[in-house]
Amino acid sequence: MENAFSSEGKSFCFGLPFQPFEANPDPMVTRCLYAFAITAAIISSVSCTPGNQPYDEPLLYPVAQYVDSLGGIQEAPLDLRWLFRVSTKWGYIDTAGNQIIPPIFDYASYFREGRAMIRKDGRFGFIDESGGVVIDPIYSRATLFSEGLSAVTYPDSSIIFIDKDNIPKIGLPFARGASAFSEGRAVFQHLNLKFGAINRHGEVVVQPKFDMLDNFAEGVARFWIDNGTKTGLHGFIDELGILRLILSQLNFGLFQMKGL
Repeated sequence: MENAFSSEGKSFCFGLPFQPFEANPDPMVTRCLYAFAITAAIISSVSCTPGNQPYDEPLLYPVAQYVDSLGGIQEAPLDLRWLFRVSTKWGYIDTAGNQIIPPIFDYASYFREGRAMIRKDGRFGFIDESGGVVIDPIYSRATLFSEGLSAVTYPDSSIIFIDKDNIPKIGLPFARGASAFSEGRAVFQHLNLKFGAINRHGEVVVQPKFDMLDNFAEGVARFWIDNGTKTGLHGFIDELGILRLILSQLNFGLFQMKGL
């Protein structure tokens, strides 16, 4: 199950792939991200900097798991490429330690569907498995490819979905953020700050009325609505936005839904 979303000035604790995120003024979100940041920092200090290894020497980061921008722990696919860093630049080596893509990127993700996200000069683009730039870094935000599409944001904040050849496929003039596709659905944040979902035709299939909404997995998605109570209303909806389960506690964690 992959989470996936961070938007300008607002993100949330469960719900939208991995990309850099900015400080969030929402206290609830800040607490969630802060807790996971501490965990990530502890893991990093133990596993990524053994002994007195200086930071300006090459560091190898095995991406078996990562904490996404909403605090979700995600599994990275094994594609025989590992991220490594020299000073502030990122590149890739194979499992034998041979450099296959030099460290020239300000940021780099793992490969998914034959593409990896990179950042240069503050903009995001994509490379193929040979390291060639196939989508120029012109976007202010992007998601990893999923189901053949990536949600990208132009510098003017307009959002579209592109395919692996950078061909626009879906426009979202009513959105200020969007997640990667999962099970034929992509979560978006409406200009009114509420969350809903579209299908692969760009049609709104879940109306934007939720304050938080996770990606779909096994036919359902977690949601939260601020109804003025201490915990709010939270539970699961199906792919049409129909309520399937209300939960009595907000901290129900990350798990796979079996037959829910």
